[in-house]
Amino acid sequence: MDLYLAKGPADGRRAALPRGARFLCFDWEALSSLRGLGADAVPWEDCFPEERADETVARAERACLEWHRRGGRDFTEFEGVSLGKAYRWYLYAVGVQPAYKFLVALLEACLLHKPDVVYCDTSVPMLHREILSSVQAQARSFRIEWVHRPSCDSSVSVWSLPPIAMPRSKLLACRAINRLAGLLAPAADDRPTILLSYYHSLDAVFARMGDPAFPFRCLVADTPHRKHLPRLLLNGAKIVLDHRTAPSPAPPMAEALAAMRRDWSDAKEDPEGRAVFTWEGIPLRHLFEPQLDRFFQSDIQGLAWACSRLNELWRTEAPSVVLMPFDDPPLQHLLSDIARRHKTPCVILLHGMTEIYRLPFGRTNSSHWVLWGAEQAELFERTGSLQDSAVLTLGSAGLDRLARTGKAPAAPGGPKLNILVLTHPSKLWASMVDSQLATELHAVSLMEALSKVEGIEITLKLHPCESLPYYLRLLKGHPAVSVVKDRPLDDCLAACDLVIGAYSTVLMEALVMGKPVINVQFCRSTSPAPFDGRSGIPLLRTKREVEEAVRNVVASPADALKAIREPYPAIIERFAGSLDGGATDRLLSTLAELAAARRV
Repeated sequence: MDLYLAKGPADGRRAALPRGARFLCFDWEALSSLRGLGADAVPWEDCFPEERADETVARAERACLEWHRRGGRDFTEFEGVSLGKAYRWYLYAVGVQPAYKFLVALLEACLLHKPDVVYCDTSVPMLHREILSSVQAQARSFRIEWVHRPSCDSSVSVWSLPPIAMPRSKLLACRAINRLAGLLAPAADDRPTILLSYYHSLDAVFARMGDPAFPFRCLVADTPHRKHLPRLLLNGAKIVLDHRTAPSPAPPMAEALAAMRRDWSDAKEDPEGRAVFTWEGIPLRHLFEPQLDRFFQSDIQGLAWACSRLNELWRTEAPSVVLMPFDDPPLQHLLSDIARRHKTPCVILLHGMTEIYRLPFGRTNSSHWVLWGAEQAELFERTGSLQDSAVLTLGSAGLDRLARTGKAPAAPGGPKLNILVLTHPSKLWASMVDSQLATELHAVSLMEALSKVEGIEITLKLHPCESLPYYLRLLKGHPAVSVVKDRPLDDCLAACDLVIGAYSTVLMEALVMGKPVINVQFCRSTSPAPFDGRSGIPLLRTKREVEEAVRNVVASPADALKAIREPYPAIIERFAGSLDGGATDRLLSTLAELAAARRV
């Protein structure tokens, strides 16, 4: 049986398909159209053996840990901080891990089917085509035939390092804002200094900054959400670092960068270094060298500039404590590493599910505590014993805005049940068995299941990183659904009667708001607690199960929704903590204790 790596829709002609081939598909359109033509089509992830997931993760992490080390030293170190460590997360998330995963799946497929020919669409991503060529060159057990068909590339974006350069107009505006911040800052302030990185999970903290009793003088490092700048400044924050500002390296920095680039050139020729990215005798280093070259030619300059500015900030402002969200790994690596270097307590506010995050603050990188629910009281009592190098992970302060009295919302009173469907954006950085195909399968399969149920209206809410035109095209066969992106999530939750989605923080927020949740996981990736099926929220795996669950709600809304919400109080107590609106106060008290302990 030959293999065919497919992407995009088939052209509708059976004769155009290679006979006797098994199709490994990269997107939902290829999968559905090929199956419609009677072809043997599966997601390529189905060839990935789950029992090798942990091994693959470990090898990918180990390779990324070793790539920037040479002779036992980190040649990306600048002013005592590893710049390569910050970049390693990005390399791992969008390069090494997906490549290793696909390589293992391809080897398993070749071992099982022993193809004479592997057909490959030229629309398949370049990384995967390169891996196919590497496997063929090493094994020489099959030949490759390249097939050109119009591609239907997804416009869903993947996280990437932010650009350093800025248009002159924005640069001047940023400088003006910084000058304004300096004028607004009090001339003398004996309060401890808190350094923050903005994200919406810190809204409750920023809302308190205007209070005269607020216990900290606030500095803000990195503000990608520019629309919030005026509010932060009026509340008394000072913008001290925007890492997208055009860097201007001083001579010592230029010399250090030149030395790093020389070390990288030497490392490229080092056979031992090349062996780091080798699997089953198949060399993969050449796939990542362009990314690494780009890093040493351009990206490293921005990281070094940010590192230098942060070190200068510590010398001039001496932050007492650092608070930042789990949302910008390269900057957070720099902040947390520099904070440790200066023995400054560093607190990470996690608004997501802790189990799905391996990097950058997993056990391999730092000591940390995960603060959820009933564990809060005990940990807050122990804050005095926290070491300066500790990373404290908090889960509930971001839920203060959703705190409710516990009264469940009324049963639906309209003519139709209003259902909010959440998309399932690709989490390449979080799971070894999740991909863009899972995103498409999730949305399309849910629409196919819900289209069979009468008496409902559907709103599909996109993740901020997803493309509205892409989903409008993907769901063009389902005109009854309303696709929204920019409408505030709180408004969407408030307006709906029922929420359907895979594991995410939004499902926890729905529980906090008393909204009934139907938990769906079509792809093979595992779900973290409390959405793993063991906490009282059923985990539905098929379209039929989803259809039946929604039909039950439509048939008897009051009884069905009451039954769905029954386990929620215990889940919220365990995983979200007290919903008294005081999590932010407890967080600030903890920060004040850490800052006071450092002064002693």
